[in-house]
Amino acid sequence: MPKLFATLLVIVSLSLAAHALADTAESHYANGVELLKKKQLDQAIPEFTRALEINSRFAEAYALRGIVYGAKGQFNKAIVDSTMALEINPRLAPAYQTRAIGYFAKRRFNQAWDDVHQAQSLGFKVDPKFLEKLRRGSGRQN
Repeated sequence: MPKLFATLLVIVSLSLAAHALADTAESHYANGVELLKKKQLDQAIPEFTRALEINSRFAEAYALRGIVYGAKGQFNKAIVDSTMALEINPRLAPAYQTRAIGYFAKRRFNQAWDDVHQAQSLGFKVDPKFLEKLRRGSGRQN
């Protein structure tokens, strides 16, 4: 009988450990990334949200959820998430581009240019197509 309980204890322990690993911020983030790659935007958002519920300082999860919101045309949410990502990690250059796109969509061109310049100062290559749209929309060259 004790052997049976010892075996059961090992099985239950392994099962609980596997479940604990599956419910980490990193695992939900990875699931969100995979869903994003498949363009399953509505399914990716809850994964990034769960990652943030587990770890509210996960800048990359905010950044990617911001990208998803932007892709869905939810520009206010994209701006908020990009801002959160940048408050945690001000060197997360892609978040500046995401926020710039959100500002552009809301016709807040000066703020969009500020974020473009910040991303570029970090060595990030801002999408040239976006830059051209920003130039035309704002009437500025930079």
